[in-house]
Amino acid sequence: DFQLEVSDPNIADKITVTAIELPDGMRIDPFTWRLRWDPTNEELDFSHMRLEITDSKEIYFIDADFYVNAPIKIVSVPTMTGNVGEPYQYRILNSDKNKGSLLPYDESIRIDNIESVRIYSVDITDDVYQENIGRYIGDWENAEAVYLTEPDKPDATSFSRLNVKKYIQTVFWENDRLYILIETIDGRTVGIKDLLWEFFQGAKGKPPKVIVERLSPVRYTLLEFPDGMEVDEYSGVINWTPSKEQYDSHIIKLLISDGYTKDEQTFEIYVNHKPIIVSNAPKSALVDEVYRYQIQVEDKNSNAVLTFELLKAPQGMQMTEDGKVVWIPRAAQINNHLFTVRISDGHAEDIQKTKIFVNIPPSIISVPKPIALTGYEYTYKLVAEDLNKDKIK
Repeated sequence: DFQLEVSDPNIADKITVTAIELPDGMRIDPFTWRLRWDPTNEELDFSHMRLEITDSKEIYFIDADFYVNAPIKIVSVPTMTGNVGEPYQYRILNSDKNKGSLLPYDESIRIDNIESVRIYSVDITDDVYQENIGRYIGDWENAEAVYLTEPDKPDATSFSRLNVKKYIQTVFWENDRLYILIETIDGRTVGIKDLLWEFFQGAKGKPPKVIVERLSPVRYTLLEFPDGMEVDEYSGVINWTPSKEQYDSHIIKLLISDGYTKDEQTFEIYVNHKPIIVSNAPKSALVDEVYRYQIQVEDKNSNAVLTFELLKAPQGMQMTEDGKVVWIPRAAQINNHLFTVRISDGHAEDIQKTKIFVNIPPSIISVPKPIALTGYEYTYKLVAEDLNKDKIK
């Protein structure tokens, strides 16, 4: 809703305003010259307006470009659980119906197709080059064409007639950074390394050391987050490896923005401390005697609910709900046996395998003679057996 105002010092002249070109849906009142427009999704991105103003003697034109922005929305659902010591990753996905973008720098930068443009921020570490950046930008803008000239590249000859300027939409300096927008045209483009070589006239001298960062038209920001969590400002990927002390729940709050609209997402990550069996089972048992083993578990989560399970066991072995293993081995169950227990907190588990040796005491199987004679030596050979095959002493 905009009121166009036109003044003419010749009060007798009749001013006429004619719409030569208007965005779809825009209307102008022919009497009050008031512009009204309620853009829809059909009018997203860029459109042009041209008005002709005349007093019947002279003609004046007003040209204006409009950018219609669609609200950006977060459409991804985060993973709500993580584990201590294990990488957590969440890629933020957004819905943006705009094909183009109007980058909100000091001077607005128009991009008709954001999919074909790469945005770079270049930090120049050499003060001399920073002080002379205006000259380099001026030389770049004044050149009709710039061709690749780097001699050390093996394929330099095949690209020697590639006009680098053709693929550069804009170069500008802002906030002590050099910003470069590189286009892809008909499937061809130029690399940032080659571009910087030509921009800083590498054929005439060694170019400066720089730190190059690729930027996204969408800005990703963490507003509330635990220590160590980071978001990649280009890809929107959140990475975090919870430390051993960062268990239980953490609130995450993030924001995305296209420079005009924004959307926020708040969620909670439950970081699980994996349950660990810290006890060791007895390695031996006796026939007809009770074998007992109480499993001890370390789990730092305050609300952990542990479940115990006997996965494999000899006949007769049982385990209680709180992790106590009980068994009375019989004579037929001597020698080695294996049993396996599993502990789980619903998110992670730990398994322990134990080998038990069941021992049975040796038994005397010989019977001594009950009669002895005077004057004669009495002998008796003791015979014993051990079903475990142990050596009897």
